[in-house]
This record gives sequence, C-alpha cells and structure tokens, in this order.
Amino acid sequence: MMHIREGASSNQLQLNETYLTLQADYMGVKKSVSKAISLTPRGNNQYTESLEIGGIKVRIETELYIPNAAEKLVPTTNGIPGISLFIMDNRKGGHESELLQGEETTVENQTYSFHSGRPGNITFSTQNNQPAFTSTDTVLMTGMMTRDTTVLLPGILHLAKEKTIYRMGGQVFVIKSFLPSAQKSMTSVAENNSGMQGLVVSLSTDNQTKRLNLLNRDGEAVPVQTQLGDLNLTASFGAKSVELPFSIKLNDFILERYPGSQSPSSYASEVTVLNSDGSSFPYRIFMNHILKYKGYRFFQASYDRDERGTILSVSHDYWGTFFTYLGYLLMGIGMVLSLMNRNSRVRTLIRQGAEIRKLKRSSLGLITVFVLLTSALPTSLNAQTLSGSKAQHIKELNLLLVQNRNGRVEPFSTISSALMRKIHKSESYRDMSSTEVILGMLSNPAQWQQERFIKVYNKELASQLGSSGEYISFQQLFENGRYKLRELANNAYHKEPGQRNQFDKEVINLDERVNICYQLFNHSFLKLFPLPGNHGDSWVTEQTLKQIGSNEHTTEPLTIYTNYLQAVQQAQTNGNWRQPDQLLLALKQYQLTNGGSIIPSQSKIRMENFYNRANLFGKLAIVYALLGSLLLIIQLVIFFRPQMKTSRINLTGMVLSMLIFIFAVYTFGLILRWYISGHAPWSNGYETMIFVGWATALAGLFLARQSGITLAVTNLLAGIMLLVAGMSWLNPEITPLVPVLKSYWLIVHVAVITSSYGFLSIGALLGFLNLFLIIIRNQKNNQRLSLHIREITVVNEITLIVGVILLTAGSFLGGIWANESWGRYWGWDPKETWSLVTVLVYAVVLHLRKIPGMKNNAIFNGLSVLSFGSVLMTFVGVNYYLSGLHSYAQGEAPPVPNAVYITVVVILGMMVAAYVKEKNSPLTRLSE
Repeated sequence: MMHIREGASSNQLQLNETYLTLQADYMGVKKSVSKAISLTPRGNNQYTESLEIGGIKVRIETELYIPNAAEKLVPTTNGIPGISLFIMDNRKGGHESELLQGEETTVENQTYSFHSGRPGNITFSTQNNQPAFTSTDTVLMTGMMTRDTTVLLPGILHLAKEKTIYRMGGQVFVIKSFLPSAQKSMTSVAENNSGMQGLVVSLSTDNQTKRLNLLNRDGEAVPVQTQLGDLNLTASFGAKSVELPFSIKLNDFILERYPGSQSPSSYASEVTVLNSDGSSFPYRIFMNHILKYKGYRFFQASYDRDERGTILSVSHDYWGTFFTYLGYLLMGIGMVLSLMNRNSRVRTLIRQGAEIRKLKRSSLGLITVFVLLTSALPTSLNAQTLSGSKAQHIKELNLLLVQNRNGRVEPFSTISSALMRKIHKSESYRDMSSTEVILGMLSNPAQWQQERFIKVYNKELASQLGSSGEYISFQQLFENGRYKLRELANNAYHKEPGQRNQFDKEVINLDERVNICYQLFNHSFLKLFPLPGNHGDSWVTEQTLKQIGSNEHTTEPLTIYTNYLQAVQQAQTNGNWRQPDQLLLALKQYQLTNGGSIIPSQSKIRMENFYNRANLFGKLAIVYALLGSLLLIIQLVIFFRPQMKTSRINLTGMVLSMLIFIFAVYTFGLILRWYISGHAPWSNGYETMIFVGWATALAGLFLARQSGITLAVTNLLAGIMLLVAGMSWLNPEITPLVPVLKSYWLIVHVAVITSSYGFLSIGALLGFLNLFLIIIRNQKNNQRLSLHIREITVVNEITLIVGVILLTAGSFLGGIWANESWGRYWGWDPKETWSLVTVLVYAVVLHLRKIPGMKNNAIFNGLSVLSFGSVLMTFVGVNYYLSGLHSYAQGEAPPVPNAVYITVVVILGMMVAAYVKEKNSPLTRLSE
C-alpha cells in the first residue's frame, strides 16, 4: 500500500506481509533485522530473531499475540512514571499513546518522548512528581472548560495539565492521565475490529531483559523505543517499507458526490510521476483505471477521512500476470476442446443417449407432445388505464429525448422505466405507468413527496425511519429539516466493503433512491436541454440552466419547460391536455434544432419505445419457464403412460414449429436491442445473461429430436436465465455504480458463474427425479423405467460437466477482475473459498465412476442433489452467515430455516432407499 497526502510525494510503499523488526543503536553504530511473521488468534505465534552489535547479542522473542488490542497504563507500587496521551494527526485520525519513562512514540514525523534519552518534538519529564514538557516549536494551549488560549514558547519547561488541548505542528495532543508509578498492560477489547493488534515481546541481552508491548494500527507499525544498558533499541511489528525507483506526487484527491447529498459516488487521484532524472508526467488513477509504470501497477484503494489523502495499492508482477493469464486462456481452450473431442466424456455420453433412445423407440414407439402457449402470451404489450387526450399525451411524452448520465440520448420511456425500477422496484404505481409517475414528480413534487412509493427492503431500517411497510415517502425521511439517513449513510460509506452488513448496504441503496427522488423534485436529474454552441454533445438539466443565468440560449428552453409543467398541473385538474401537447411539441422541436448529431433517428427512437413497452424478455422468461416445466411434467406422464401411441398424438413438427417461433421472437429481441444500443447485446450483466439464455434455447432446439427430457431441461434453463437477468433489470444503473463494479471482467464473471448455477440446479432437479424413479421401480415397470433412469442420468452427467466447466471458468474470470481492480487474484474471501469448494465437490461427483463400487445410478444422482448444497452455500449462505466482500450480513447470523433440515433428511432418506433398491434389483450401471 502507498499513502500520499495532497501536495506531498512519496516513493515508499508498505508490503502486505507482517514483519517483526528490531533496530539497535550503539554509540552511533546502527544495525537492524527483520523477520516475516504470520500471527493468528489460535496459532503458536512463537518467533525469535537476534542481532549482534558492539559485541553484544540482542534477542527479540514474541510471547503473546492480542487481536483487537488496547494498551493501558495501570498503577503499581514498584513501577515508573507513565503518561497517557491522545494525539490527533493531520488527517484527523486519533492515536492513543501510553508512554512509560524512557519511551517515545512518533506520529507523522512528530516525536513524543518521555525521558527516553533523546529529545523529541515534545519531551516530557517530571517536576515535583507532576508532568511537564518542553517543545521544539510554539505550542498553543487551550482549556477545555474556559476555551482560553495561551502561547507556550519553545525550549521552556511547562507544566502539563489534564483537560487541556495542546496544538503544535498541525497535531493536537491531550494528556489523559499521569501516573507516578505505573506499568503497561495490554488487553483485548470487545470490539470486533478495533484496527489495533498487540504483540508482547521480550528484549534480552546476556544480563538484561525487558518486556515491551508493541502495537500495530491498521497494518501500520507503531515503533517503541527503549534502552538496555548502552543500547538504544526500537522494536515494531507491521508492514515493511520498500523504496520505489521513482516518486508519486498527489496533486489533488477528487471525491465526487451525488448532487444534493454527501453520498460519495466515485473518487480519483490526480498524480504526477516523478523520475530521478527530472522527467515527469501526470496521470489520473481511479477504480479500474490503473497506473502502469516500470512493472508496477497502482490501484485506487481508499482515501483519508478528511478527503485530502489517497491510499493506493501496488503490485509488481508483470511476468506473473502474463503467464497467469496465458494459463487461464489455455485452460479455457482445453475446456472447449473437452466438449468437442469425439473421445471426450461428453461425446461418449451423447452416444450412449442415442443408444438408449433406439431401445425406447423399439419398445415404446415415438412419443411427442404439443404445448399450447397462446394463453401464456399477454394480450397486449402494455396495458394502460389512461384514456382520451391524457393517454395520447403520455404516448407522445414517451418519445421526448433525455441524455442519460453516460451521455446516451434515449426516449423518456427508457429513463422513466429505469427510474421506477430503481425507486419502486416496479414499472408501475397504482395503475400509473412509469412515464406518468415521473411526470407527476416533476409537475407536482409536493404531492409526490407524500406518496409512499420508495422501496425499503430492510424491515429494521424501515422501522427506524417510521414506516410500517415496505415503502416510505420522501417526506418521512426528513424531520425538522434533518435528513434521517445522513449519519447512517456516512457511517456505511466509510466502512470497507467487506465490513458492511445487510443493514449498511440497504442504507446505501435507500440513500441512492432518495437522492434520485431529490434530484427529480428539484429538476436536477433529467438532462432535457441541449445548449446551442456545444454541438449538442452535453445536455443540461433545468437546474443547470438556472445556474447559467438568463441569456439568449437559456430563456427559450426555461420558458417552455416552466410553462409545460404548469400546463400539466392544470390539465390534471381540468382534463384539457391541448396546451401541454403544444408545449411538449415545442420542447421536442427545441431538442431537434439544438441537439446536434447525437440525436438518434426517429425510427430508432420509436423502436426503442416499442422495446420498452413490449418487455419481450420479461414475457419470454415466463413463457420459457412455463414451457420447460410443462414439458418436464409431460415427460413424467409419459414415463408412467407408455401406452400413448404415435397415432393418437403425432405433433412433433408442430411442437418444434412453436419452439422455433418463440426462439425467433427471442432472436428478434436481441437484434432489436443491438440496433437500439449500437453494440452487440452482451456488454453488461443483463445483456450477457439474456444472451446466455438465448444460446441455451438454441442448444435445446438442436437436441430436441434426441431427448425429450433434454428439451424440457433447456427450456426451463432458458427461463431461469431470463428470470435471473430480470433481477438485474429491476436494479438498473441510474446513478454511477461503485467504481470497482464498473468492469467488463466483472460482467462476464457474474454472467458465467450464474449460468453455472443454472446448469447445476438442473442437475439437482434431474437427480431428485431419478431418485424418485429408482425408488418406485418394480418388476412390472423395471424395463421401461430403467431406460428412462439411464437416459436422465446421462443428461444429468452432461449437465453437471457443463456446469462445472462454467463454474471453474467463472471463478478464474473473477480472479482476472480482482487483479484488474485490486491487484490480487485471490484473497480467500468466503465467496471465493466456497466457489472453490463447489468446484472440488462436483469434480469428485463426476469422477466417482472411476472408483470400483461407486458406479451406481443412485449414488451419482443422489450426490448431484446433495452437492447442490455447496451451490446454495456459495450463492446464499455466504451472504448471510459469513463476512466478506460478497456478503450481505455480518455478526449474528439469522437462524437456519427448519425446512433446510427437513429437506436434507428427506434427500438422505431417498438416497438410502434408492441405493438399497438399486442394489437389490437388476441395474443399468454407469459405464466408463
């Protein structure tokens, strides 16, 4: 890590490893030794190191490690004088220092010494059994009670008083207490993460031994000086500093906040790289925009609380990164080839499936089904409760152009839909469309500030804010002009991502929704107005127009917009929408005249408006989910009703035609999105997920004639993909995301990982189905069900293989994202660890067939169900029972639902019953 203050430069970085360091000074001769150590609360933590100087051997030995430590002075009868200080540094960070006589401490190059033998910037001593001090610079003394300020000159001995504030060199210190006879005691505090670690060490020579309490504050060592005879010793444990071949100067740290609030949206460091030869160059470092120079990579990690300093993480591993990425690429190629090779396990299973289908045809005949879907399709693209001229006005307002935060010009219907999904988690409110709601917020903010339509997920937070349900009004969030979320939001934003619990995250999300509402109410969100002279590239809000002031460019749009909102308010009362129609037309004309070349064509605007109203993918999700479920049910019926003959139902061509038609609608939706956005429809998480669903549906069509159960599985999986994509659709990116999440690698990583969960869940479903079929198999239906069981087992194994490949690839893609964002591939975060556990669990399941006695249908299918528990732990359990970067909760975990225990018992019971049944019956074994 590298910490730099504004205006300062540094070429020192601190390593992540913890080092135990001993420095010795003997008559001007200096020597030091360091040793890398690893400390854990329950580990041995025994380390020893030594050095020899002036013929004297000094030994340092660790005795006790104390996490969440605090050092205190305690009175004793045979101790030495001690003084307890509170020091506030230039960054407004507090430091607790406990000094015994003969010790000193340094805070930001300012030394506080207590008879240590070396004068400090502040040197304490005792006079008549009372503390006193001298200083090297002027000290300002302020009484806490009187607030009177006195100037204390340097070089003069002054009595040190308690309950008094002393200022020198930008630092503030307060004397908490003075003990004439004291010793140090280090204890562990109850706070889960105090940021302090303690280490008790002993320093010894041949004839002397002294025990020291060392502190480590957030990884930064706090050196402690002492003396053993003629030796001046300094001991510390913490990060070790390394000198870079160049320096970095922080010119400015920029923290951007959401308009109208103190909530941070992004931050960046404006730096200058300084070389030893005098050359330099400027650079801007922010999340996912790293500085690469001379093999080093600098990442924006954090910042000081006073927003005048930056914290950069640094990595130096060019060739390691190159070969790691090369290894990932080769692994991906190998995975693809393992699916395509004719001798691969997947191709072998496909051939086995073909043989099983031949046996089924000879005994059962061709069985096909027809699914009527027209009832599932909505009868209208967007039901509206509006009528008359108001409905027509809303329809025209949908085509009004707005420039979003990323600079894209889009129809009003696009941004209004996204806003409502963000604020309300639904596109409509009380039978009003999203466009009508946003128009109401703009034209009548007083009314809409009282509407309870802002979503609050956390019940505890809702209760604190005075809401009894899932929604709260804007007005409820303010009390006597005070924003109720301000303190909660500030605390949540200042926490590291891994330290935020579920409550903190919902505070941040709710704060974002409130900020959006605030900006809509004061007309500072929607960029409706292109300014003449800037070629229409950057549009502005009404609030910005007012700030610019009245001139020839701002008067016209301000007049139109103000009159329009007044006309809308009147039309809501009298029902006459003629004047709002005219003013809306004038506003559109103004946009076309001044918008420049970035205005999309009318055809693209109308197509995007149609796309918004149609919600094709949301409806396809329902269709595919119902279709997959229905096909699966029909397959089960077929298992037990083999007498169904081709002469009675022979609609294979019609079924495929229906599926092809639905797939064509799916493809049309992707092409439409491609045309509207101007880029391939897999550039973000939502697009990637719907594209994966499209590929799954396509695979289902190719496999339709080979296996009915596979057709059911692929359609159900396509529906799952679209439903998962819909979850992202309900939480769109309106205001900027947390900077670290703005990464293409994260998009691909999440999409691939989530896709693997879909395949593994299908494997669990097929495994459960097979356990049921094995249990109910008897002599009467043995031959028929054995074929079905074997076919499902083959499909199940293929599904698990694909799922494991996607899960493995997704995990490594997550490593690439982490490396590009933070400079490390793997941090043993609970989510990362459980992803690895899941990969290993399924790898074992897929290779059990190699173990004699384990090639058993019941074992394989049962484990495919049981192993899904690792997926649930990765996807859900980590979020609520473990803390980390991916978690939603921390501290006391919610109780495990009783249904979980019941489900596990049922699955284990079915596994035992199926194993016994298959062991005692003629089986169709898993082949090599």
